Amino acid sequence: MPTALKGDFFRDSLIRQAVLYVQATSLNSYQTTSDWNNFGSILPITSDAIEDTATDKDTSIDAIYNAEGKRSNGINCGINIIHMSDGSTRIVLK
Repeated sequence: MPTALKGDFFRDSLIRQAVLYVQATSLNSYQTTSDWNNFGSILPITSDAIEDTATDKDTSIDAIYNAEGKRSNGINCGINIIHMSDGSTRIVLK
């Protein structure tokens, strides 16, 4: 179940270009909850999705940001916005 967010939580981010992977049982909730439904795609987590992300050897992480847009040295608890070397953006919830 997605956490309710106050205000324009993902303002100034590339959220509309990002893919958010969530548990299949929560898919509809994320697609219909304000702010979360602004992601470009919201897809269920499958073993294929995890494999594709984990084995992509042509890309590397350029930068990691928290939900407030502050650069981080690594993946932390909460929302992590990951900018990849191929120009894509990934969102990781930990």
